[in-house]
Amino acid sequence: MYATGKRLKVIADTLFKGNKSALARELEMKPQALAKYLKGQSMPGGHILIRLHDIGVNINWFLTGLGELLHRRTGGVAEPDEHYLEGPRKDDLTVDEVQILEKLDRFSRSLQEMALSPALQQSLLLVFLRHIHQETDEAE
Repeated sequence: MYATGKRLKVIADTLFKGNKSALARELEMKPQALAKYLKGQSMPGGHILIRLHDIGVNINWFLTGLGELLHRRTGGVAEPDEHYLEGPRKDDLTVDEVQILEKLDRFSRSLQEMALSPALQQSLLLVFLRHIHQETDEAE
């Protein structure tokens, strides 16, 4: 179960007065497909993340639950990665979770060194997170 389903409901409530069909239209998907995401059965891909960003959603919040729902337009990635990577106190995380954050931090910093669009950076971060998630699942 993905927590992003709950966050999509918050987005529908906040931006579309609870109208999930309107959210689906904005995300360029059918309401039936959105329902799978809302139930936490599927994790949205890069296209959905780009559309969420385009309607003002802070992708860092969407993926982690940390920070504000809406992003500040800065011309780059919505907010500094350090803000979110420092959000959880390392004392509250497992060793595996700390390692995941460290991997994500290194990858995020390497993306920032490249001249990539914010949308591409966010999509690559999602792919990397999925890769880490698959590694974790395979290790269990």
